[in-house]
Amino acid sequence: MPRETPALNFTKSRNCTLSRSALAQRRESLRAEFDELAERWQEETSGYSFAAQHASHSAYRRIIGMGYPVLPLIFERLADAGGR
Repeated sequence: MPRETPALNFTKSRNCTLSRSALAQRRESLRAEFDELAERWQEETSGYSFAAQHASHSAYRRIIGMGYPVLPLIFERLADAGGR
């Protein structure tokens, strides 16, 4: 009979607690970074008239680079701003 490795013998509740905690920290970090970038992008591009100028801004490019996890934050910001 194979012996269990102690390092892999965790209870389910401990794994879930650690995962929830790590996930909550990641969400907070992601939101803080997104909010900072979105504010900077909005402030620095408010006078631009061409979409290409908005899209080439470094803050915008970093937001896009953050990928799928920021989509709910983008949608939330759009809803709060009336779609703008």
